[in-house]
Amino acid sequence: MSKRKTELTEKKISEMQKEGRGSGNGEEYKPWINIQDFPSNGLATRGKGWKTNRIHQFLSKLERDYYYVSIADRMSRLCGVLSHCLRTTEPVNAEERATVY
Repeated sequence: MSKRKTELTEKKISEMQKEGRGSGNGEEYKPWINIQDFPSNGLATRGKGWKTNRIHQFLSKLERDYYYVSIADRMSRLCGVLSHCLRTTEPVNAEERATVY
């Protein structure tokens, strides 16, 4: 038997909306689901985002690892574009720039 009720009722949803969950941008963003909302026997972690400067909450190792892999992928593409710019004087085309972001 879990200690908390995990059902989403109309009342619970309206309370979450009043708290401002699922709204905001960057550092001010409040996630719709927090890790303490659900009982877990697994691993739940929090990590600070380097770009958003807020705490990201991960409900599993897989979710956490995907987040870090996606950051590493973006950083490697950014490094590729920057090294291209340093080697040549020709501007980076819009297609290459779009893949970085």
